[in-house]
Amino acid sequence: MGQVTHDPGRRGHAMLLVLLLASLFLGLWLVVHRAAGDATTVQRAVVERERFEERISRALAYAAHLLEVGRPAGANFAFVYAGQDAQGPFHTTVSLSRAGAADYDADAREATPGEIATLPVNPPTF
Repeated sequence: MGQVTHDPGRRGHAMLLVLLLASLFLGLWLVVHRAAGDATTVQRAVVERERFEERISRALAYAAHLLEVGRPAGANFAFVYAGQDAQGPFHTTVSLSRAGAADYDADAREATPGEIATLPVNPPTF
């Protein structure tokens, strides 16, 4: 039977290897974690944009309906469209401005509290 010898020049190599592998694993985990977080953020932004587009589209459709039944008295007209979707109630400001003899430009955006208080809400006609 051979005798086990102890070589003092090779101490700590196992610990160095464990630390190296642990830091490599931690780095890999951070890369995966960050990529998953970025994907979640992008998905959340896409959902928010789609919700915003749906609300704006509904408000502009209401403005088109109003233009089908009448015309504003002045060159400009603004109103607040109040609607409800799966996330709850929402308010959108729609501004119409005359662009020609029978043409109008429409602009829609999220309504501010001041606009909700001062502009007509879902007017049946102009």
